[in-house]
Amino acid sequence: MDHGILTSADGRRVFFTESLAQSPEGDLYTVAWVETLDPARQARIQSARGAAAPDETPETIYEMQLVRLSANSDGMARVRDSLAHK
Repeated sequence: MDHGILTSADGRRVFFTESLAQSPEGDLYTVAWVETLDPARQARIQSARGAAAPDETPETIYEMQLVRLSANSDGMARVRDSLAHK
């Protein structure tokens, strides 16, 4: 099932999600790459990874995180809306 574009509560892109698991309460969980927007954190991550970056995201700084998308969040509302219109 395509859940569409996933974003965190603060608007960061959640991408390269290989799978999603749904809790009995309707929350979605995934381990994914999450866009890093804080400049200081970006600098720390960039220095740790050096020049190595996936070809798909050469300009994006990201970190792998366990992500929970609450069933009641705005992001999940967009997912439900997009699924309802298919």
